[in-house]
Amino acid sequence: MQLQSLTHDIRGKLSKQVLFKDLNDDAFQRLWVSCVGIKAKKGETLFLHGEKAENFYYVLKGWVRLSRVTEDGDEATLDMVGENNIFGDITSLKTDSYNFSATTTSDTELVRLPNDIWLDIIKNDHQTALNVINAMSTRYQAQLSEKEHINFQSASQRIGCFMLKLCDQTAPDEQDIILPYDKSLIASNLSMKGETFSRALKTLKKETGIDVSGKTVSVPSVTALSAYTCTACAGEFPCDGHV
Repeated sequence: MQLQSLTHDIRGKLSKQVLFKDLNDDAFQRLWVSCVGIKAKKGETLFLHGEKAENFYYVLKGWVRLSRVTEDGDEATLDMVGENNIFGDITSLKTDSYNFSATTTSDTELVRLPNDIWLDIIKNDHQTALNVINAMSTRYQAQLSEKEHINFQSASQRIGCFMLKLCDQTAPDEQDIILPYDKSLIASNLSMKGETFSRALKTLKKETGIDVSGKTVSVPSVTALSAYTCTACAGEFPCDGHV
């Protein structure tokens, strides 16, 4: 990893993030001067499960895999974190240690922030504390939605849901999308084994007419893809998860 300069534009992006948007100037400046800009290459470990949670991270560019090792020795993906998202903040953990490992899956740019200063700010700012609670609620709702998909959607429908999130809702019904990371990581993020993912992808192609070439997916009809994917989901397309 190497350090990168924190520019005025980066400060602007950070200040608009939901956790920080209501901070007064003094509190935000206190947090800002303690930030460190980082550039990490693909495959670099940011922290390991069980390490003291001294810092949290805001993703400027790229992808980070959050994972844990199972009792069988396999590495299970808990989440894939992309641009404009935060992870590792102590307010979302039960202890002062990380309950997952974080590894970059592409060349990634991040802002590293100290958890101790952030916690002190929260204790003295009621509105920011409410923002933290709202953010935690949003994470919880996302986890419930993911559990619903696992229980009620077929494997091919879950892949379709993943692809719908990449579609541009303002673009024509026929469009191309780019998979953000390797298919093996997509499978792991969707709680599938590689062979299950391959079979389900073939089913999705047959049912919706999509074509996959490398990381490019040609979607002949977003409407048809959503009709096939969302039939087993409590939500309606387009939903908040597809914005």
